[in-house]
Amino acid sequence: MIFNLKKLLIFSVILLIIPSLLGIMASSKNIAHVSQEDNKLLIKYSEKEFTQVEYAQIRNGDYSSLEGNWISRDKHNSTRLAVNQGVLIFNNVRYVLSLAEGQTGAAPTLKCRSEKGYQNTAKLSFYPEGIVIPVRLKDGTVDYSGAHDPTNRGTDRLLLSQTILSEEGLKENVCYRKK
Repeated sequence: MIFNLKKLLIFSVILLIIPSLLGIMASSKNIAHVSQEDNKLLIKYSEKEFTQVEYAQIRNGDYSSLEGNWISRDKHNSTRLAVNQGVLIFNNVRYVLSLAEGQTGAAPTLKCRSEKGYQNTAKLSFYPEGIVIPVRLKDGTVDYSGAHDPTNRGTDRLLLSQTILSEEGLKENVCYRKK
């Protein structure tokens, strides 16, 4: 009786394992025939999805998407920023970055706490490709539509500012990643 149970158990295991192995081998064949082009389609993000991923990283304290050297396009007095491992360097002063409270705008805003103890430092705003930067108009109102945004929305931008700037202020202060 025990011998028959052992035979039955071994036969059951074999019946389960063989179809599983055949299924795995068939799946492996299909995977081997996937081209690199097909594989790229699986990991493609839309611009909006990519922006959401970057925002989520920043909101979780991961500032790696901001790392690098940034420079404004103002020919007379260019602004230069460097970001490395959660630290902003501006005018030879190091600022520790942290997420600012009360996020209300389209772009994440970061507090910049100076290592020298300055109290009132500007906030750093990150505007990924495609995101409009608000502009203060001459009449004091703010344009959020992008009609007056003079920046290149085809690339990521950083802005170190305490307030919403005019078109001229944006031209002078918005920084682009240095290539």
